[in-house]
Amino acid sequence: MTSPHSSLTTAVSFYLQGLVIAVFGALFYAAFILVPSDYRTTGLLIGFWVSSYVLGAVNSRISRRFWSQYYRYSNLTILGQGAVLLFVSMIVVASATTVYTIQMIPGVQVDPMFQIQLGLAATLISPPLYGLLAMNVASWRISPSDR
Repeated sequence: MTSPHSSLTTAVSFYLQGLVIAVFGALFYAAFILVPSDYRTTGLLIGFWVSSYVLGAVNSRISRRFWSQYYRYSNLTILGQGAVLLFVSMIVVASATTVYTIQMIPGVQVDPMFQIQLGLAATLISPPLYGLLAMNVASWRISPSDR
């Protein structure tokens, strides 16, 4: 039987790990909204891969600290793990802001700052889901050279 303290610690660990993933996704989504359309294709594609690698590395370190998962991964695996996490978090934030905008506000143009506020709200609500996903993704092996 587990004590309430350990259950609380586990829940906080899930939330904190998920919050890191959610913040990465929200920052990337905010950059996507604020970057001029001329630079979105090339700049954000490069930014997505760089952010994915950084997110994969951060998630790997958090998993080592919170869940005692000691895996040695190749750069390809870290990039893949980060890409999955960043893509899922961006989809959740983008769909939350889009669905709310379409259902509640009539009209075509919506203020980007309002969308960022909705993205921030989705970022603060969704970390438990991201925490479960991030802990699972941290154990994936993509490259055959991973041990």
